[in-house]
Amino acid sequence: MKHFWACAFLGCLLGASAQAQTTFGALTDRERVAFGQELRAALRASPEIVAGVSDRQSLIPPPAPSPVAQAYAQAVADDLALIGAHSARLFDPEQMAFGRKNGVPVALFITRDCADCQRAQTDLRALANTVEMRVTLFDLTTESDMADALGIDSAPSYVLPNMMIRGQMPNIVMSRYLTALMQANQTQTGPAQPADPAK
Repeated sequence: MKHFWACAFLGCLLGASAQAQTTFGALTDRERVAFGQELRAALRASPEIVAGVSDRQSLIPPPAPSPVAQAYAQAVADDLALIGAHSARLFDPEQMAFGRKNGVPVALFITRDCADCQRAQTDLRALANTVEMRVTLFDLTTESDMADALGIDSAPSYVLPNMMIRGQMPNIVMSRYLTALMQANQTQTGPAQPADPAK
């Protein structure tokens, strides 16, 4: 019968009560070849069959995120809310800074006599020569109100428009973060115009 094997197999896919008495594992090599040919022919003739199976699978709800993933997502959301609430002061273009005036804003929290803080500043100054960024320095001691509001208790710590980073960050990693942020901004607003150096 034309498309017999294919129809039996497709009946299983669709959950129909196929009445074929065939055990597929017992097929001979010739029968397997014939089955494959019939199956391909049936799918070409009725592509909506596979689409129907895919549609049914799309109705299956995705697995719930793990508690760890939920906690991480909540921490990211909390950081973004804090950054948004204090962005006017963090990224105030009138504050003393180095880099490009219209570059991606970065707030760096430091303390005196902190070797990692000095390295972080040196790295960012070097990075500012190749990446359009503007870095504002905040003293963790004298501007403790801002640090406390953001939950920052260690230096160096970085605050970007879309994340907070605690601990010194290698330039290769920071460059990737800034490049991704610039690309996202350009996608939303179009190509950025050349920026003037910051004061």
